[in-house]
Amino acid sequence: MSVPAKTLNAQMLQLALPLLFSNLGTVLIGVTDTYFAGQLGTIALGAVGLGVLWYFTLYLLPRGMVGSIVPFVSQAYGAHDLPRVGRWLGNFLCLGLVLLPLGLVYIPLLDALIGASGAVPAVQNLATQYAHVRLLELPFALLSTILIGFLIGINDSRTPMLVNWGVVLSNIFLNWVFVYGNLGAPKLGLVGTAVGSVISVAIGALVLSVFVFMQHRKTYGLRLTLPKKAEWLEMLRVGAPMGALELLEVSAFTAFMALTARISTEALAASQIGNQISSLAFMPGFALGSATASLVGRYIGAKDLDTANRATFSGVRLGMIWMGVIGVFFWILAEPLARIFSSEESVVMLTAALLRLMAFYQLFDAANIVFRSALLGTGDTRFAALVTLFSAWTIMVGGGYLIVQSGGGLIEVWLAPFAYLALLSIVYWLRWQAGHWRTSSIGVV
Repeated sequence: MSVPAKTLNAQMLQLALPLLFSNLGTVLIGVTDTYFAGQLGTIALGAVGLGVLWYFTLYLLPRGMVGSIVPFVSQAYGAHDLPRVGRWLGNFLCLGLVLLPLGLVYIPLLDALIGASGAVPAVQNLATQYAHVRLLELPFALLSTILIGFLIGINDSRTPMLVNWGVVLSNIFLNWVFVYGNLGAPKLGLVGTAVGSVISVAIGALVLSVFVFMQHRKTYGLRLTLPKKAEWLEMLRVGAPMGALELLEVSAFTAFMALTARISTEALAASQIGNQISSLAFMPGFALGSATASLVGRYIGAKDLDTANRATFSGVRLGMIWMGVIGVFFWILAEPLARIFSSEESVVMLTAALLRLMAFYQLFDAANIVFRSALLGTGDTRFAALVTLFSAWTIMVGGGYLIVQSGGGLIEVWLAPFAYLALLSIVYWLRWQAGHWRTSSIGVV
């Protein structure tokens, strides 16, 4: 019997709402570090921004690779193949161990990227110290990503939300301890924010590990497993493009933001403010995207392709409604929102105009996020990576560069990411409609 639309919507929201609050917690971890850095002065604030930018960018590749556990687990879960669910968790834990040596490669790479930033030496030195400490977080962050992906795949998004907020609270407390040297701890200044983040993420990974293995060990036969050759190839086939996709998109957007600095200081400030505000709008879309990927994988595993298809369009509809409402608020409250971040009238006016443009592309972004997530839930990651490689660097970066070179202003240059998102939403919709996913089955090796 076909799953009713109300049931699908309920399943979608049951997964998506906790993920929304979990994503908010992730954002607040960065906000906490930024707040404490701001108390230390302008140099510290610039250093934490620079250090986070390059650490997070490099982290995206391994995170995307281990994050591809979701379709493997959700399809096995939908097929009621419980031993296979457990085996894929063990396999991805092994993959995470294999990826750990990247941390050693990242040390000189981070130094080079921060050195090439053009920041003053004081900012570079402090950013390097901060980033080196944050690298210690890598094993715990990868472990958390794997365990959270496993839980989402078996329809549990509430536990990741609770753990993530625990990490937020511990990060606030530990920043207070190590930045200022409270409770007898050494006074570490900006490096203390990195220490607090590393310990908080490690605590979160430990709590997730205990919960998963205490709660699910017997049900799924959980243990660390050495993947077979075919399983290694399958994980790399799906995971490597997913990691490349995240890295390509974020690095392209970083390059685009650098282009706005060529217009004027006010344009760069307005872009930064607009981007920070719009990041709040992305969270519902990404939450629905993750929920869609899990549900699509589950119904594909259950051989119920019609419901997998309807789950995708349920996610798209909810995403467009959700982000469309946010777009209306962007349009109506553009100037008041801008004034929260700046008192300079020229920056306020530019930001308000940019937010009104962003109000329009919310609908495209919702469709882009959910359709892409659905495709990733089927294991169709290579197509998404190739589309991102072509469109992000030609349309968003290349188009933005041409507009700046021809004398275009802030709103004109932001038409490039608008066109990028509109194209992606159409391309992913066409890819989904083509139905290649109907013959997809991953993780059966």
